[in-house]
Amino acid sequence: MVNYKNKNLIEKRLKKIKKYIMIYLMIDRKGEIMEIRDYKKIAIIALCISVIGLSIAFAAISTTLYINGTTMYSGNEWNIHFSDNDKGTATGTADKGKIELTGTVITIYDVVLNGPGDTVTYTFDIVNSGRLDAKLETFYNWSPIFSGSGSQKAIDEQVVRNNFNYVLTYEDGTPLNRGDIIEAGKRKRAKLILSYNQDVSEATRGEVAIIKIGSTLVYVQK
Repeated sequence: MVNYKNKNLIEKRLKKIKKYIMIYLMIDRKGEIMEIRDYKKIAIIALCISVIGLSIAFAAISTTLYINGTTMYSGNEWNIHFSDNDKGTATGTADKGKIELTGTVITIYDVVLNGPGDTVTYTFDIVNSGRLDAKLETFYNWSPIFSGSGSQKAIDEQVVRNNFNYVLTYEDGTPLNRGDIIEAGKRKRAKLILSYNQDVSEATRGEVAIIKIGSTLVYVQK
């Protein structure tokens, strides 16, 4: 796809360079060369103009950005991101906190799991709205940050840490795997579950919040 803004920029820069070459040429009003004093100098300058012109053109149309671990191309060729997340659901005495989706980065704040069987579930779409098929190259989950309260906070934090589960899958429960493909123009629904082990009797004395946890998914061109 032609980017006309970049095309106009190239033309303007080449016109400016052309003005400098006139210093070395004597041209009459009809545009005919009357005298060339140094053929070698003219040849070198012409070569420089060609190289500069190609460099400007390449820079203008092939810009690549690297953001949050995901390669993003200019124009609409590459565009993969999370979208359409729900507000989350909580069971038991859990507090669902809040979710933030940025590109292909998930951040969850202030989830509280008070005891056995508590769960928080979020669903969202992984969207490929670009023109290139995307492949999941890698993904990783961040270490959770726990924050307890009261005189037993350190013990309570360890109890939650020992019984805490964080599982990211597709909506049907299929695990994410390296090499998974999302075709151009397609999307896949994903599900994230935070839970406290159900088959335990261990519970906290005070409230423990998981103040931050998340995941980063890295997609590349197939």
